[in-house]
Amino acid sequence: MDLNHALITVLVDIWRPETHSFHLPHGEMTITLQDMEVIMGVPVDGLLVVGYTQKDNWGELCNDLLRHRPLNKEVGGNKNTVVMEGLRVKAKWLEKRFSNPFPTDTIKVLVQQHVQFYILGMFGGMVFMDKFGEQVSIMYLQFFNPISNGKNYSWGSAVLSWLYRHLCKALEKTTKQIGGALLLV
Repeated sequence: MDLNHALITVLVDIWRPETHSFHLPHGEMTITLQDMEVIMGVPVDGLLVVGYTQKDNWGELCNDLLRHRPLNKEVGGNKNTVVMEGLRVKAKWLEKRFSNPFPTDTIKVLVQQHVQFYILGMFGGMVFMDKFGEQVSIMYLQFFNPISNGKNYSWGSAVLSWLYRHLCKALEKTTKQIGGALLLV
């Protein structure tokens, strides 16, 4: 689905952060949890998506669940080798690791790694998208350990608050890009 960037720009201009709503000529309008559930199919019931985000070694979590450890420091002075900054990894690095199809007789652990990659890619590329779409936060992996835990959380409320945050930040004069689940806008 293609996004209408001109329409998003106009809607950002009429966004009011104090009420988290769009001020239209006929009245106010906002994006609700029901919209999250109906439009995106994201669950709104369950545990809140909160957790420890000051983890010392996010690369270790990535290695434990995806069996790949991203580099978080330059190798030989080459900045292009850095694929992890804080708790974000380059989306292209993830795609390169998991783009190959696997045989039908693949072991369960490998299938789970690919499912976690897919979820991470979907989160980073659609619902928790950053402004540039080049990096993905691996913070969400902690909620899928084991993978069956993911269904216990209210992802809709997390996605909606992330979108509200980005709409509010888009009003700053220095902002040139916007993130969040723009499909809803």
